[in-house]
Amino acid sequence: MQDNNWQQILKLAEKKHRTCQVTTYLYGIISQNVYQMSGSLEDYSRDDMPVAKIYRPLRQRIYGVLLHEKPTVKTVKEWCVESSKVPSQPTDVPVLRMPSVGKLIADHTGSFKFLF
Repeated sequence: MQDNNWQQILKLAEKKHRTCQVTTYLYGIISQNVYQMSGSLEDYSRDDMPVAKIYRPLRQRIYGVLLHEKPTVKTVKEWCVESSKVPSQPTDVPVLRMPSVGKLIADHTGSFKFLF
């Protein structure tokens, strides 16, 4: 059942991606387990933490929601510019699963498809 739901989610996500109804970020995460942030506005004259690192905990939770029906995915490969450094390899970022998401989905329709 879960794999069937996942296949339907992929089809819906691809359809919405092809018609520009969802961001490429979302489709990349769902279809390939990859997130790319190729640029950000940062003040390099300061020693602040890079934006990519600041928002990583939030992205981990988002990955947990987006990949809820694909529990075999444990990490997402992130290609994020950090300060002035362009990565030569992706960073494997753990997907943060939240049990409350499963309950929300089960209570709503039993599938993540309702978000599409």
